[in-house]
Amino acid sequence: MRQCWFCILFLAGFSVISQGQSEDLRVQNFLYDTRMGFGFALPTAVSGPRQAPEGSGFYFVQDEWVNAIVLSADLKRAEAEGRYDIRWDQILLRVDGKVVALMPAMVRAVGLGESVYVPGITSEGSGWYELLSDGRPRLLKRYRLEKRIKDIQPGKLNQEDNFKWVSIDELMVQLSGSAPEAFRPNKKRMLELFGQNASDVEQFADQNGLGWKKEEDVIRLFDFFHQLQKVEPRPGE
Repeated sequence: MRQCWFCILFLAGFSVISQGQSEDLRVQNFLYDTRMGFGFALPTAVSGPRQAPEGSGFYFVQDEWVNAIVLSADLKRAEAEGRYDIRWDQILLRVDGKVVALMPAMVRAVGLGESVYVPGITSEGSGWYELLSDGRPRLLKRYRLEKRIKDIQPGKLNQEDNFKWVSIDELMVQLSGSAPEAFRPNKKRMLELFGQNASDVEQFADQNGLGWKKEEDVIRLFDFFHQLQKVEPRPGE
């Protein structure tokens, strides 16, 4: 089912982003195109990073630099190497030997390897979410670091030695016109979100042996639900 959907998206709208497509469909195409490894080199805006990325990779989602495809706010594309810095909630790009951080306000979406990140409102102001399934509602993942006390070792005078940083991620959903909210997947909640398509999604889950809690199953259910939706162009697009 996923491969067939990829082919439809590729043939229908990958090479040219038409004026008739809605914003949702544009980002959907980018999501699937990025997972397949397509992209074009076009300019976009960047700013200086808040923290040098070299050194320990503990605070990065990606263990190393990966291929990055940037979709700017004006729907241009750029290619570079990139990775997501959890500690400072920034996407870093390596371009011509220099490291820069993307400005969320100037970007529609960023593909890092097979993952896609989108800017959004966070408790700290603005930041990045991993886009797991695009449509209405969106399925997102939020990364953050949490400082926890570890075993206090004798002779450790530096207070920082008594703590450790732990990387945490959580699923989130974003309803139309709302900020992302924490989401603990379960069957009842998901069927509520799927509305009039709930029975179709439930049948799909039964036929494919999918559960309602594991992340990979939840993504497949959201993807199927979004395929059932017809995204209508907005006035003027």
